[in-house]
Amino acid sequence: VMGCNPSHFQDDNLDLPVETINWYEATTFCEELNKRFANELPRGYRFNLPTEMQWEYACRAGTQTPFYSGSSENDLARVAWYASNSGDQTHPVGEKDANAWGLYDMHGNVLEWCYDAYLPYPTVPITDWIGEGKDIVRVIRGGGWRATYADGGQRSGYRGGGQPDIKQSWIGFRLCLRWSDVPQAKSL
Repeated sequence: VMGCNPSHFQDDNLDLPVETINWYEATTFCEELNKRFANELPRGYRFNLPTEMQWEYACRAGTQTPFYSGSSENDLARVAWYASNSGDQTHPVGEKDANAWGLYDMHGNVLEWCYDAYLPYPTVPITDWIGEGKDIVRVIRGGGWRATYADGGQRSGYRGGGQPDIKQSWIGFRLCLRWSDVPQAKSL
């Protein structure tokens, strides 16, 4: 789509996640897809990065445990490439067990950029919260091939942040198709 693959880990396997990509490049990729498929997308929908809330909801797939697969390190090993089993590199997507909604690698392989700015959570109950902001730290979720079980970075609720221009071989992104008029935070 973009004419090049920025990934540190490249081989002939096209199933490796794209990594070593910053937040700006990930959103530019989404915009390019929106241009290419403008006439094929459902009305009102656009490719984008998931919001932080969307990412966690999709990761959990209805579960409340630290990982969608359970609570123990054995549960994590069934679904994630992380420091203990990754061999210090990414792996093809889909080699570990998917969550109940068929999503792979929500824990491990690469951290994933989210749309949101890394801002404090609201102190009042809201729905559809989005951390709005420009050119500030962005949310990254999902652990990665270098995170350990002990550091907690693989948990469904783990929340990290990074400068939007940072590029690391353990940070990639997940594409989503979402309604283009993303609602603003609303008090309940």
